[in-house]
Amino acid sequence: NSTFSGDVRIFGTLYGGSPVKVAGLNVTDGNLFVTGALVVNNTLITSSGSTSLPAANITAGTFASGLFTFPNGLNITQGGLNVVAGNVGIGTTAPGQKLQVSGNILIPQNNYLYFDNTGHGIRRADSLELLVNSGIRAAFSTSGNVGLGGTITSATTMAGSSMAIISGNVGIGTTSPGAKLHLVDTESDTAGSNGFILGDSTAAHQFNLRIGSTGNNNLLLSRKYGGTWSDVLAIERSNGNVGIGTTAPKATLHVSPGVIRIGVEIGLFETTAASSVACDTACSNNVASYGGFNAGSGSCLKAWNDNDAGTLACASTSAVTKHCLCTGGY
Repeated sequence: NSTFSGDVRIFGTLYGGSPVKVAGLNVTDGNLFVTGALVVNNTLITSSGSTSLPAANITAGTFASGLFTFPNGLNITQGGLNVVAGNVGIGTTAPGQKLQVSGNILIPQNNYLYFDNTGHGIRRADSLELLVNSGIRAAFSTSGNVGLGGTITSATTMAGSSMAIISGNVGIGTTSPGAKLHLVDTESDTAGSNGFILGDSTAAHQFNLRIGSTGNNNLLLSRKYGGTWSDVLAIERSNGNVGIGTTAPKATLHVSPGVIRIGVEIGLFETTAASSVACDTACSNNVASYGGFNAGSGSCLKAWNDNDAGTLACASTSAVTKHCLCTGGY
């Protein structure tokens, strides 16, 4: 038997069994060079001067542990797999990214394609689902329903979503929209909060439509002017009364404060008169505070006070705070 600790070179053809064993020849540290052909079990493995392994000589089996290095890249022409400069291409010979596929990718149902290990991915179950932080944040069902936001617990009904499109209806805050646009939000008496806000890109010119939180949960319209929100209109839910300047209208049309203009010449408004001041005087003195009136043209139609259900005379100077119904000209 011969043992070689260096390189062994064989000039000619090396014949051996399968696996290659040459009695008495052991290479323990170094390389075995065959400049001729390598024949194993009467089968040509490599021809003389060739560094390639014929595909016909490769049979199914399992690689043992260890690394295989392909200095010039790996190109499997039959299946279209190419590894170029660390990029893997399937169906392309010039992959530009770590993985580039030219063709379709099939992921079986109920399996996720994960983007990292923190619960971000996408899968096809009963619907197409987008997973973020291990929660379903978007879903698209086969029936055309869509759920967005929130944590979706049903990709069929879109339960748990912040916004849903169900049978062509859009729901915000509800997954059962009853109209083309259905908004559900918490009631609020604070102007400019909750509900629906319409405005321009500067956020300086805005209107807010919402449902109030007290009384009969009236419909409230607010405006933003000079950086400040204020209520301008209310519709009483129980009876349909409309309030302008008040959120609790007491009549079919309730204006407080402000002026009702009739035609082009007449204005109707309410004001108060201090104790010992007649409404006749208060009406004529206050019309100027309601822009558009001619100063001094107001007159009293009716006078009353909160402590007396009876009607006061417009000329009364009794020592009570009075309410005056006035008319004025433009």
